[in-house]
Amino acid sequence: MAPEGANGFRTADSAVLKREGMFDHAVLNLHYDLDAGEELFNSLGFQIAPRGYHSLGSMNHLIMFDTNYLELIGLDPSNPNPRKELLDWPVGLNGLVYGSDDVDVTQARLRSQQLPVLEPKTFSRPVTVDGVETEARFRTVHMDPGFFPASRLYFCEHLTPDLVWHDAFMQHPNTAISLKRLMVAADDPVCSLTVSLGPSEQGPARATASTLAEPELISAQSSNSRLSMVIAFAWKERSHVLLE
Repeated sequence: MAPEGANGFRTADSAVLKREGMFDHAVLNLHYDLDAGEELFNSLGFQIAPRGYHSLGSMNHLIMFDTNYLELIGLDPSNPNPRKELLDWPVGLNGLVYGSDDVDVTQARLRSQQLPVLEPKTFSRPVTVDGVETEARFRTVHMDPGFFPASRLYFCEHLTPDLVWHDAFMQHPNTAISLKRLMVAADDPVCSLTVSLGPSEQGPARATASTLAEPELISAQSSNSRLSMVIAFAWKERSHVLLE
């Protein structure tokens, strides 16, 4: 695990510090090609966390960094009822996820700002760490899909952060240390995204040198705006745009 405070969590007892408004992770939706995604990122020198199987019916691999991560998510071909919210979106970067200290509080805050927020979800996935199998647990609350057409936008409360930010998953042969930059091209980049990120009493979403605070929005004349996303990683010795 990272030192106390580096990723917003305590290491000794996994007690949650403040992560509301911190960028948590980006999601790369691969539909039925999760194997190919795992192979690609392995070939690029990333340490890939073992495959997880969500109680929601999806599968994933995580690429973990100090304060954020990239989630490769896919659908199980053997599942006759694929996760609709993934199947309805095209393959590619389509998820922006921010931290929540308490999903119920986050939902209430968003509703108080007259923002279109959905009902919270609770889910889990088995995870094996140091030979011991246990369960990683999460709560999320999503914005209505029409609120931010470039991406699924939601907030995640980590109930077991020590099972996500674990040293075994964070040492990358290519020396990558963070998601550094995320740019979204949309027909109308002016939206209420920023106001939804952090509680008003704490000011705007926090930004530090190692934390991607919010996506950069630019104008683009395209009917496929939700596909127009570019992500960059930070290495210990260099930075590089890798995925678009």
